[in-house]
Amino acid sequence: MKWRTFRNLMFHSLGIERCYKPRILIERPNAGECNQLEWAIASHLIDNPEFRFIQIGAFDGRTCDALHRAITRFGLKGVLVEPQSSAFARLSETYRDQPQLKLINAAVSTESGVRSLYTVRGESSLVASFDRQHLLKHGIAPDRIDSEEVRCMTMEELLDAAGGHVDLVQIDTEGHDFEILQSMNVDQLKPQIIRYEQLHMTRRQRDTAARRLADLGYRLITDKMDALCYLDRAA
Repeated sequence: MKWRTFRNLMFHSLGIERCYKPRILIERPNAGECNQLEWAIASHLIDNPEFRFIQIGAFDGRTCDALHRAITRFGLKGVLVEPQSSAFARLSETYRDQPQLKLINAAVSTESGVRSLYTVRGESSLVASFDRQHLLKHGIAPDRIDSEEVRCMTMEELLDAAGGHVDLVQIDTEGHDFEILQSMNVDQLKPQIIRYEQLHMTRRQRDTAARRLADLGYRLITDKMDALCYLDRAA
């Protein structure tokens, strides 16, 4: 093993990442921001105008949503899933003029049925989660945490609703992303793009998810928040 590889693996085991960013990007992070997901979608649309997607955890379709502009700009076809009833109402309003979309008021889980989703009392929340501790970690006071019984569907059921084939799987479920990825038969489905939130994964989960996708031929672009994975069409 090369010294450089050994050194970087040691840094990884300690939770340290070497930084090659220019100083200006540390001082002003917004100067380096770009929507890599939108670029990846645009690249695939050149050869595949029937590009289809599923978005798991769509919230209101606008807030902190890397997919919204691509949907409205390119008229993408797809299925959006959001479990919170109040957020789903806003999602429906956001895409009221996009008839090519299918909206589903449900959560995605490893089993179909009904589960308790922890939310912020009286409002829809970006940190709503199956894990109550997740809200506490985000500074939500215990007396403000409420729960909502939500319908759950499996990835298989969601894929059936999407017509059995998708080119993009976008996941943002506040701590449930790893379980959804593990339940997805990526080898059979082989979406061109997979994007998920890795921020709330353990280090072992991050490594497991990334290694599995890399072994299946995906290339990964990652940051602290998300992982964008795409199949190399030239390979």
